[in-house]
Amino acid sequence: MNITIPPLVRWVALAPCSLLAAAVIQYLVLFASLAILEFTFGTEPSWVSWLAKSLTSPFMGAAFVVVAWWVAPTHKNFAALTSLAVVALWASTLMIGSFTDNSAWVFVMGFLGLLGGTGAYYYGQSRSTVHGAV
Repeated sequence: MNITIPPLVRWVALAPCSLLAAAVIQYLVLFASLAILEFTFGTEPSWVSWLAKSLTSPFMGAAFVVVAWWVAPTHKNFAALTSLAVVALWASTLMIGSFTDNSAWVFVMGFLGLLGGTGAYYYGQSRSTVHGAV
């Protein structure tokens, strides 16, 4: 049986689904990278936690953009570009905030999140031109 979700429902669900995907990815990648890094370096250094958070950021940005592309019923490019703008706003807030906080890790988190979202967007663009997706 093929279930079709109405376009209006998909448009309304786009933002919550993207946020949920980013949160799930954050949880999974953060705890996996923390487990690996703490096993390797121990729990003493505080940079281990910041490194794990920084490793999580590109996956969060990419998940937000990819899920927006996937959930949008039409105008997928517009949905992905809008979600990339949201990721850019999040990343710029982190990067600007790092100057007032004097934390290089926060800047790295924002930069890597933007890099992940941008990479996902351009990867989706390259795939859509090859396969003719709209």
